[in-house]
Amino acid sequence: MGFLDKIIGGGAKALIDSVSGVVDKFVTTSDEKAAIKQAMEAEINRHMEAINAQALRENELENMDRDSARNREIAHIKATGKADHFQYFVGGVVMLTFVAVTIFLLKYELPEKNGHIIVNLVGILEGATIAIVTFYFGSSRGSREKNAQ
Repeated sequence: MGFLDKIIGGGAKALIDSVSGVVDKFVTTSDEKAAIKQAMEAEINRHMEAINAQALRENELENMDRDSARNREIAHIKATGKADHFQYFVGGVVMLTFVAVTIFLLKYELPEKNGHIIVNLVGILEGATIAIVTFYFGSSRGSREKNAQ
């Protein structure tokens, strides 16, 4: 996150400097200038805190969604004594289709006329594959560590 902070922080400083230049044209005393600059910095800091809080909330909602999907699977097994095989079937079909399409694209060239359609379809299939892998194996080591706590 340090890289993002540098980008955002640098942008905030540039904004303060820019607005300060405009304020300098209309405010004459150094006390007023310092107070306005301090107020702008405080507002930017408040805004950055709000952005960070929103990002944290979105991450929490994403984790809750993933957790509820896993809990649904556990509840289904407890209720019926069997796993939801349709879910595994669909996951398997998507994974096998992705592998088959990848092999096909490595073997044959895309047609010029409608190659962009195939690229879009492969992107959709890739997204579905990533969703399946993320569901079963987690999005990262950090997610597994959070779930363990």
